[in-house]
Amino acid sequence: MYDLATEVSTIATAYLSLNQGLPTDELGIIKKLISMSKLVSSRERILGIRCNQMYESAQVPETDEDEDWETVSSQGSSGGSEESRMKAKNDAIAQILENNPTLGTAEEVEARLDAAYTAGIMNNFDINKYLVDKAYREKVKDYYGLLAGTINIFDMLDNLPTYQANLDCLTFLVVGNRLADKSRFI
Repeated sequence: MYDLATEVSTIATAYLSLNQGLPTDELGIIKKLISMSKLVSSRERILGIRCNQMYESAQVPETDEDEDWETVSSQGSSGGSEESRMKAKNDAIAQILENNPTLGTAEEVEARLDAAYTAGIMNNFDINKYLVDKAYREKVKDYYGLLAGTINIFDMLDNLPTYQANLDCLTFLVVGNRLADKSRFI
């Protein structure tokens, strides 16, 4: 229950507050992006999704928050034997299906996990890439559909025009090249 309350709190402060307006200072924008990026990693942690244990070639996490995830196994970065990788993947799939039994079969969940790993989202969600790359955005929406304990906020953001417009503005602030344009916008 605590995990779901934490998820709702993060969704409200990081995503739903976009409707209230964007921060007007650079530090506020950076804090907003950090809080937005933590949602996926916290749900992965809760559900036991660790790509370095589930797949042969592990992606090394880029944030300090992920270092406690045993980024390097005792056998090296390969994630261990085939048997231990399959056990870790099956455990994660079981957790996901326990979290939301309406997601389909274990094979369907596994295929979606594999797609998230291939896209580089698993244990490595990049909010900046999410803002600028439409294909990545669709993959994140599908992946978070597996992780969501309450609502798929990425699906909601994609379907509500006011949030989509605020994401577009945030994208402009993050990737805009001209400081003068950003200053006028803010």
